[in-house]
Amino acid sequence: MASRPQATLAQRLVTVATALMAPSRRDWGRALSAELACETSAAGRVRLVLAAIRIAALAPPGLAAALPEYARAAGRAAAVAMIGYVPIGLVLYVLNVVIPPAQVAVPGVVAWGYPLVVLGTAGARARRGSARTSALVVAGLIAGLVLALLSVATVALLDIHADLELLAPIVIAVAAVAGAVFAPLGPALAAALTSAATRSPARRHRIPGRK
Repeated sequence: MASRPQATLAQRLVTVATALMAPSRRDWGRALSAELACETSAAGRVRLVLAAIRIAALAPPGLAAALPEYARAAGRAAAVAMIGYVPIGLVLYVLNVVIPPAQVAVPGVVAWGYPLVVLGTAGARARRGSARTSALVVAGLIAGLVLALLSVATVALLDIHADLELLAPIVIAVAAVAGAVFAPLGPALAAALTSAATRSPARRHRIPGRK
């Protein structure tokens, strides 16, 4: 018979695995836990623990059906990010190769605002692939990673930053988080801008004295 500490460890592992299971599968975990209490062999306990871990690792119900939506949203966002990167790459090249960097400075509102616009646009585009908020978050994260990785690769290729090795992980992490935050806002902002643009001609048409 196995020692008591081994049985206690197995019970704790099954309890943790049960907590990590999808709510609809936790009855399976509780059943395994009850079976584990009656198990006397070490091999049987290992089998039950592995069974609990396997169930916990299964994708939640409905996720498999949603994966195509996530893939479509992420693909659309990545495409927007790649297109949006082109001006960034051109500016990096022009300001560091064609024109001496000391002669021209990019305004902060452009340097920080443009990437956020790209991320918001990526979210608006991803919305056509999936209406799930979680899909937009994932799509924004992908878009941020694409922007960051392309920018870091360009800076490395042009050899224009001595501390790139230290800064690259920070830039990539910040861009990914910014994408996850701003991409879900993109559809709402796009809808607001579209609504404002469609109302403006009507208001101008109602101004007295104009035909």
